[in-house]
Amino acid sequence: MEGVARKLNPNTNIWTTSKPVLENWLRETKNPMTTINETIQSTSEVIKRLPEFPEIMDKANQALTYLASGQIPQNSNSYNALNTKKSEMTAFRNQSVIGFLVLVIFGLLVF
Repeated sequence: MEGVARKLNPNTNIWTTSKPVLENWLRETKNPMTTINETIQSTSEVIKRLPEFPEIMDKANQALTYLASGQIPQNSNSYNALNTKKSEMTAFRNQSVIGFLVLVIFGLLVF
Protein backbone atom coordinates (compact mmCIF):
# COMPACT_ATOMS: atom_id res chain seq x y z
CA MET A 1 0.00 0.00 0.00
CA GLU A 2 2.81 2.33 0.81
CA GLY A 3 4.31 1.83 -2.67
CA VAL A 4 1.01 2.70 -4.35
CA ALA A 5 0.57 5.73 -2.10
CA ARG A 6 4.11 6.94 -2.90
CA LYS A 7 3.48 6.56 -6.65
CA LEU A 8 0.38 8.71 -6.32
CA ASN A 9 2.10 11.24 -4.07
CA PRO A 10 5.85 10.88 -3.38
CA ASN A 11 5.51 12.94 -0.18
CA THR A 12 2.94 10.59 1.38
CA ASN A 13 3.70 9.31 4.86
CA ILE A 14 1.77 6.07 5.21
CA TRP A 15 1.82 6.24 9.02
CA THR A 16 0.32 9.70 9.13
CA THR A 17 -2.28 8.75 6.56
CA SER A 18 -3.29 5.48 8.24
CA LYS A 19 -3.23 6.79 11.84
CA PRO A 20 -6.93 7.82 11.98
CA VAL A 21 -8.05 4.54 10.46
CA LEU A 22 -5.92 2.48 12.86
CA GLU A 23 -7.02 4.51 15.87
CA ASN A 24 -10.67 4.00 14.95
CA TRP A 25 -10.15 0.27 14.38
CA LEU A 26 -8.35 -0.12 17.72
CA ARG A 27 -11.09 1.85 19.50
CA GLU A 28 -13.74 -0.46 18.06
CA THR A 29 -11.98 -3.80 18.44
CA LYS A 30 -9.81 -3.38 21.53
CA ASN A 31 -12.25 -1.32 23.57
CA PRO A 32 -12.81 -2.92 27.02
CA MET A 33 -16.57 -2.46 26.65
CA THR A 34 -16.53 -4.27 23.31
CA THR A 35 -14.58 -7.12 24.87
CA ILE A 36 -17.03 -7.33 27.79
CA ASN A 37 -20.03 -7.30 25.43
CA GLU A 38 -18.50 -10.06 23.28
CA THR A 39 -17.76 -12.12 26.39
CA ILE A 40 -21.33 -11.70 27.64
CA GLN A 41 -22.73 -12.71 24.24
CA SER A 42 -20.49 -15.77 24.07
CA THR A 43 -21.39 -16.76 27.61
CA SER A 44 -25.10 -16.37 26.93
CA GLU A 45 -24.78 -18.61 23.84
CA VAL A 46 -23.03 -21.26 25.93
CA ILE A 47 -25.68 -21.04 28.64
CA LYS A 48 -28.46 -21.37 26.03
CA ARG A 49 -26.88 -24.57 24.72
CA LEU A 50 -26.11 -26.03 28.14
CA PRO A 51 -29.31 -28.14 28.28
CA GLU A 52 -28.23 -29.82 25.01
CA PHE A 53 -24.86 -30.81 26.47
CA PRO A 54 -25.82 -34.30 27.76
CA GLU A 55 -27.35 -35.22 24.39
CA ILE A 56 -24.28 -33.94 22.54
CA MET A 57 -22.02 -35.97 24.83
CA ASP A 58 -24.15 -39.11 24.29
CA LYS A 59 -23.91 -38.69 20.52
CA ALA A 60 -20.17 -38.12 20.72
CA ASN A 61 -19.76 -41.21 22.89
CA GLN A 62 -21.84 -43.25 20.47
CA ALA A 63 -19.83 -41.99 17.49
CA LEU A 64 -16.54 -42.82 19.23
CA THR A 65 -17.84 -46.29 20.10
CA TYR A 66 -18.75 -46.91 16.45
CA LEU A 67 -15.36 -45.66 15.29
CA ALA A 68 -13.49 -47.76 17.84
CA SER A 69 -15.38 -50.91 16.81
CA GLY A 70 -14.98 -50.16 13.10
CA GLN A 71 -18.73 -49.95 12.58
CA ILE A 72 -20.81 -47.16 11.15
CA PRO A 73 -24.61 -47.15 11.61
CA GLN A 74 -26.38 -47.90 8.32
CA ASN A 75 -28.75 -44.95 8.59
CA SER A 76 -25.96 -42.35 8.86
CA ASN A 77 -24.78 -39.94 6.17
CA SER A 78 -21.25 -41.29 6.54
CA TYR A 79 -22.40 -44.82 5.78
CA ASN A 80 -24.22 -43.67 2.64
CA ALA A 81 -21.22 -41.60 1.53
CA LEU A 82 -18.88 -44.55 2.06
CA ASN A 83 -21.15 -46.85 0.06
CA THR A 84 -21.30 -44.34 -2.78
CA LYS A 85 -17.52 -44.00 -2.79
CA LYS A 86 -17.15 -47.81 -2.68
CA SER A 87 -19.44 -48.14 -5.72
CA GLU A 88 -17.44 -45.50 -7.59
CA MET A 89 -14.16 -47.25 -6.79
CA THR A 90 -15.56 -50.63 -7.87
CA ALA A 91 -16.76 -49.16 -11.17
CA PHE A 92 -13.35 -47.54 -11.72
CA ARG A 93 -11.59 -50.83 -10.98
CA ASN A 94 -13.83 -52.72 -13.40
CA GLN A 95 -13.28 -50.12 -16.13
CA SER A 96 -9.53 -50.25 -15.54
CA VAL A 97 -9.45 -54.06 -15.80
CA ILE A 98 -11.52 -54.00 -19.00
CA GLY A 99 -9.30 -51.28 -20.46
CA PHE A 100 -6.17 -53.26 -19.59
CA LEU A 101 -7.59 -56.43 -21.15
CA VAL A 102 -8.52 -54.57 -24.34
CA LEU A 103 -4.99 -53.15 -24.47
CA VAL A 104 -3.45 -56.62 -24.03
CA ILE A 105 -5.70 -58.15 -26.70
CA PHE A 106 -4.92 -55.29 -29.07
CA GLY A 107 -1.21 -55.75 -28.36
CA LEU A 108 -1.40 -59.49 -29.09
CA LEU A 109 -3.27 -58.92 -32.33
CA VAL A 110 -0.92 -56.22 -33.60
CA PHE A 111 2.36 -57.86 -32.59
